[in-house]
Amino acid sequence: MDSSPKREGITVRAFAIGTLASLAIGVGVAYVDTVIRGSPMARDFGSPVAVFLLIIIAVLLNPLLRLLRRSWYLSGSEVALIYIMSLLAAAIPSMGLTSFFVPFLSGAQYYAMPENRWADLFMEHIPAWQIPRDPQAIKDFYEGNPTATIAWNVWLPPILAWASFLIALYLVMIALMVILRRQWMDYERLLYPLMQPSLAMDCPGKREGPAAPVPLHPVLDRPGHHHGKPPPRGPCPYTLIDQISSL
Repeated sequence: MDSSPKREGITVRAFAIGTLASLAIGVGVAYVDTVIRGSPMARDFGSPVAVFLLIIIAVLLNPLLRLLRRSWYLSGSEVALIYIMSLLAAAIPSMGLTSFFVPFLSGAQYYAMPENRWADLFMEHIPAWQIPRDPQAIKDFYEGNPTATIAWNVWLPPILAWASFLIALYLVMIALMVILRRQWMDYERLLYPLMQPSLAMDCPGKREGPAAPVPLHPVLDRPGHHHGKPPPRGPCPYTLIDQISSL
C-alpha cells in the first residue's frame, strides 16, 4: 500500500521547482539567443525548452525520485504546474516580450538620421524616463561593447519604469483568460495543444478504443491524449486549471 501523502494542485515544492526552472529558462534562452546564436530554445508560443523540461522530469527525474523515496515523487498536478510556469517563462525572454521590448526602447534613437528627421518629428515628444538617452550605451547595444559591460545606470530606469505597465498587462491577460476559461474549455472544448502533455498526466481514467495511444512511458503516456479529438467529459477534470482559475 502506498503510504506517501497525496499531493495535488499547487504545492510549495512544485512552485519552488517551477520558479527555479523559470529562472534557468530566462537565463538560458537569453544566452542562447544573444551569445551562442544557436537553435532557439523558445520562440513565443513555441516552447521546446518547456517540453524538453517536461520530458526530463517525467522520464528521468520522477522515476529516480520514486526509487529514492516515494514521498519525493512529483504528482501529475505538480508536474503540470512546473510545465505551465516553464511555458510562461519561455515566452518572456524570447519573441513574446524581451526580443521586441528592448529594441523598441532604443531603436528610434539608434536609427534616427538627418534624412528621416525622427529626432525632430517625435523624439522630443517622448518623456525622458521612457527610453534610454545615452548614445554610447545605445550604440554598444546594437554594435557590441568591447569591454563586455552593461551600462545599467542607463538601461535600468526605463526598464523599471515600464515594469509596472508590463505587470499590469500580464495581469489583465490572465484575468481575461480566467473570464473566458469556462466558455472555451467547458462549452467550446478547445484543445490547447501545448497543454495536452501536462493535462494527460493529470487526467485519471482508462485507455480505451482503437485510437488509444501507443505506450511510451508510464508517466507521459496517460489518458487524456486523444489524437486531436476533444478530451471526454466525465472523469477527466482539469484539476490544476480549475484551481488556478478559481484563485
